Amino acid sequence: MKKFLALAAVATLAACGEKAADDAATTDIAATEEVAAAAVTAPAPGSYTATYADGTVVPYTTNEVGVYTATVDGAEIKGTYTSEGARSCFDPAGDGEDEGEVCWTATAADETGSFTATSDAGETVTVAPAG
Repeated sequence: MKKFLALAAVATLAACGEKAADDAATTDIAATEEVAAAAVTAPAPGSYTATYADGTVVPYTTNEVGVYTATVDGAEIKGTYTSEGARSCFDPAGDGEDEGEVCWTATAADETGSFTATSDAGETVTVAPAG
């Protein structure tokens, strides 16, 4: 065991010169990924359509004061939403205190304004600006 530890120590010392360069490159990559992740923000208030994997389409509108309206199976649902960074959480009105909110994390929008969003439960939808 002592030989293994000594060999590992020598190998670690020999790799230190290479590791410093690797660490710098890794730090640069991590910083770039962090900046890219920070650049993704929740979509601006407006009208959108969310398309689920099963083909269900849900039109919804968000406004500047944190209120949303969605149409699900012909029924209108209203509630509040909050956004921080790429994450938006929707809390339907009248769903009961124990129901809570549903949160989604968005990807960066493409040139058409479309993006995908994944819920905390792992469900993914494709969202496009309405109109």
